[in-house]
Amino acid sequence: MDELPSPPPVATQVLSLALDEDIGAKEVARSIEADQALAVKVLQVANAPVYGYPGRVSTLEQAIVVLGLPTLQQILLSIVVRETLLDPVDLDDPVLANIWRHSLACAAAAELLAQRARPELAPLAFTAAIIHDCGKTLLFAAQPEEYEAVLDLAHTRPDSIVDLEIRHLGMDHCHAGAELLTRWGMPAVLIDAASLHHLPAEAMDSVGKHADLLRLLRLADLLSRRLTGEPDLDAPSREEATLLADDLGLDAGALDAVGEALEQRFSQRASIFDLDQDPREMYLRLLQRARSKLSDTGLKLRQTSAALDRQVARQQACLQAGLAMARAKTVQEVFTSAIEALRDEIGAGTRRCGVFRIDDTASTLDGRFVDGPETHRMCCRIDERRLPCTSATDAGVPSYFLDIFNSYPSRIPPNGGAPEALGPAFHEPFFIMPLTCEGEHFGEIILEPDNAESELFGGNALDASALAQLASLTAFALRRLDVARHRDERAYRLARALRTIKEMQLQAIQTQRLAAVGQLAAGAAHEINNPLAIIYARTQLLEQNEGDPKRRKNIGQMKEQIERITRILKNLMEFARPDPPTFQTMHANGVVNKVMDLIRGGLDKTSISLRLELDPDLPSIQGDPRQIEQVLLNLLLNATQAMEKTGGELLVSTSFDSLSGDIVISVADQGPGIPPEHRDKLFDPFFTTKEEGKGTGLGLSTSYGIVQSHGGSINVQSEPGNGATFSVRLPVQRPAGGQLRRTGTAPLEDGNAVLVVDDEEHIREILKESLEAAGYVVHTAANGRDGLRKLRKKRYRLLLLDIRMPEKSGLSLLAEIGDELGDTPVIMLTGLAGAEEVREAEALGAALCIQKPFEIESLLQAVKETLDTAEKRE
Repeated sequence: MDELPSPPPVATQVLSLALDEDIGAKEVARSIEADQALAVKVLQVANAPVYGYPGRVSTLEQAIVVLGLPTLQQILLSIVVRETLLDPVDLDDPVLANIWRHSLACAAAAELLAQRARPELAPLAFTAAIIHDCGKTLLFAAQPEEYEAVLDLAHTRPDSIVDLEIRHLGMDHCHAGAELLTRWGMPAVLIDAASLHHLPAEAMDSVGKHADLLRLLRLADLLSRRLTGEPDLDAPSREEATLLADDLGLDAGALDAVGEALEQRFSQRASIFDLDQDPREMYLRLLQRARSKLSDTGLKLRQTSAALDRQVARQQACLQAGLAMARAKTVQEVFTSAIEALRDEIGAGTRRCGVFRIDDTASTLDGRFVDGPETHRMCCRIDERRLPCTSATDAGVPSYFLDIFNSYPSRIPPNGGAPEALGPAFHEPFFIMPLTCEGEHFGEIILEPDNAESELFGGNALDASALAQLASLTAFALRRLDVARHRDERAYRLARALRTIKEMQLQAIQTQRLAAVGQLAAGAAHEINNPLAIIYARTQLLEQNEGDPKRRKNIGQMKEQIERITRILKNLMEFARPDPPTFQTMHANGVVNKVMDLIRGGLDKTSISLRLELDPDLPSIQGDPRQIEQVLLNLLLNATQAMEKTGGELLVSTSFDSLSGDIVISVADQGPGIPPEHRDKLFDPFFTTKEEGKGTGLGLSTSYGIVQSHGGSINVQSEPGNGATFSVRLPVQRPAGGQLRRTGTAPLEDGNAVLVVDDEEHIREILKESLEAAGYVVHTAANGRDGLRKLRKKRYRLLLLDIRMPEKSGLSLLAEIGDELGDTPVIMLTGLAGAEEVREAEALGAALCIQKPFEIESLLQAVKETLDTAEKRE
């Protein structure tokens, strides 16, 4: 076989053309003309009587039309076999003719048996039988004399031929035939026919799907021996034939019928192949016809190959989509990648497809859909059943897409979860693949095939798996974005909480430090005051009884210092245990003018100029005018002392901060400013930057306590060399009971409380503390469901409601409670809600939407204004 020449180039080229269904007779004829021998052979066969052509075939194009491409393929294959295999031997040799005669008889018998037992195998059985002994032809072509001797020895016992071939030649014809057909590129079934046709009947089941074909071939081989002059079957051969027939479901009558029809069928085929005149042509024609039978198999192989190519393209599309989704930063980018994969490869040019997901945390449905050239995006609210809260027109999508959303809950398993391997569903005319991740079913991919009987779901599991793979990639990409979004939100809330905690800790440390100093000062003042009173009394007595002017003067100096100590102790007591303010209606501008009258005379003797900027529309407040005067006087004295060397302008101003609801009194000087290292100590008792004897260090600490008792705050802004500005903020609404605004208040009547519904514990606590400090009774709920239960049990004065919550969102709660709220005003709190959600909240009756993070003072003002508006309506 290694020494066989290559097939003729023209025959090979023409054979390739003949196998191409798109090539016409004219192109094939043009190639055949290049080989005169080949052209003569084709014309000779076309003019054979068996084809019954009435006239004379004189052109190659006419010959190809008469023969047909399948027959032409057989002729070409015959020529290839003749020139590559049989050319070196005598083609008239009777041994070779007998080999071909046996093959034809076996082929006729196999075809007849198959028609009765396995009709679907009849064409293949004839082809397999024709070429099953091609190994004998090869061995005879290689060593004619040696092989003729082997055939003579095996004539009496045909079943011993395999052993004889191996013993004398080193290779049996089964092995030789399999090698030859493999080199020719024949299908595996024909290679098995050449290799395994001598397999015992008991071992046929071991060959798998070709077992019945080999049974037919083996039984045909046994039945055709008499026709070719071989001895009758011996007992073991008859037993084997019976066993094979039983396995094929053939009885003795069927075998007899085949035997009777075999001779006639053989004669018909022998005359067609002209076996008596030219054995070579007979055998080669049989090979050509076998080749035509193989065309169906080749076609199926090509179809399978094409299907595999399509699957590779789909897998490549999934891979590219997966890479794009891995880089996606938004949900819409993931949707776009999925749509592109669906349209380009997986959907095979589908016109309508889409992908959507359900976000239970935000109670929204988000999706992207394609209908021909149009692309639609949908984002809408969903209710508790996960159904869209909108119509197809409002959503901007065709109605058939909305029908899929409305049927979505029915495709979720009853237990609420979803297996990862959940297969496609069908919602006419769409196929639907679920988006699942970690047992959760949260969306779907939608695809409309070009044909409902498409191979996509008509049995080709590879294509369905590509859609499932795309759904899996999409689900994981969406889940990755959700995890990242929740991570960022939690990080933001944590940072905000940490900042709040840090500020509260610093404030608490300052308060504790001042409290500790105050307690120490109060104790010290109490212990010092008693002995000081005795000393002071004795000093007065000594002064009254002293007649010496010089000594009387000395005692007077002692008295002055004792009075100074008394004033210091008084300041200490006022700082440690200040008198509670006596609240009354007061005007800040009046207090400023009164204090200015006290210091204006002293300023006339300095280089300090005074400028007032008082807001004429400043609202009145509740406060203690005497204590506020003391605070302002302390600030003005500090400012004048800071500018006594350099002079400059002293600015006193008042204004109203509508956002926080505070009035602001500011004192700004043009002194040297305050060094950064001193700012945190300004309000500490006994801290002073003044010269010895010019300050006690208690003025600012006392002012701090007074402002705190009014529920306000005092702060300073200063840069070295640019002066300092002290700002006092006092609330228009005084804290209840004259206490600090954040120390609580008496509860309102039951039924007039404020309900705070928020899933963040820290937000609930901060809102509760702030509202209670402002004088409100506050109830809280950790989620929408808890809030709904409380709203249905009692009526509240005000509802503070977070838009986004996991179990039931604020919008869902507001939509469900509806008219049951009555005149109860609602303020919505939102962190990441978009403009659409804000508009929806307003449409549901929300009075106001406040963005997180919010300022407590601003929120309290909003609460007050909302309640005032509600009370005016009543």
